Amino acid sequence: MRNTLRLILILILGSWLSQAASGLRFIEEDLSFELCDSVFSVSGIYYFMSAEEKEYPILYPFPEDSAYSRPYDISVLNMRTGKEMGYSFQAISGHLFFTLRVSGETPVRIDYKQRLYAKHARYILLSTRSWGQPLKIADLSLKIPPDITITDFSLPPDKEIMLEGQRLYLWQKRNFIPDCDFIIRF
Repeated sequence: MRNTLRLILILILGSWLSQAASGLRFIEEDLSFELCDSVFSVSGIYYFMSAEEKEYPILYPFPEDSAYSRPYDISVLNMRTGKEMGYSFQAISGHLFFTLRVSGETPVRIDYKQRLYAKHARYILLSTRSWGQPLKIADLSLKIPPDITITDFSLPPDKEIMLEGQRLYLWQKRNFIPDCDFIIRF
C-alpha cells in the first residue's frame, strides 16, 4: 500500500510539473465555505491561464481521513462554456480528475460537500505551491450559523461580520503562496 501511495504521489507531481512546463498556470481562486449541521460545503472558482489553446489534465485534491466522508454532491462547471464537465474520482489518492480545455483565462467552478466526523474542517491549500508561483488573488469566505464557535483558524481571517443571522469570515490574499492548509476547529 505504501508503494502504491508513493507511486500516486510521483504521478501527481509529474503531472503538475508537466503542466507548468506546458504553459498552464493556476492564477486565482475565489473560495466560499459553509459549515452547517456537520457538513462542510465548498464552492470554488479556479482561474487557469494558458497562451495556447490546449486540453490539460487537472487533479483536484480532497482531505481523506477518518474525519471526513467521501466528497459528495460534486459539480464541475466550465464557466466559459457554461457546461458541466465530466470527471472521475480517484478514491485511492483522494483526487478528482478532469480534463480542461484552456485558452486564455479559463474559470472552472467546483462544488462539493463532505460530512465531518470530528470538530474540524480542512481545505487543501498546500497543493497550490506545486504550481511554482503565487496566486495573484485568493479570496476566501466562511459562513457559519451563530451557534457554532470557531476555536482556531490556521489562517486568521481579515474580517468578521454578521450577515442575515450568519457569521461570515473573510480573507483577501494577494500574491499568495500558502504555508498551510485552510483548517478551522470548532
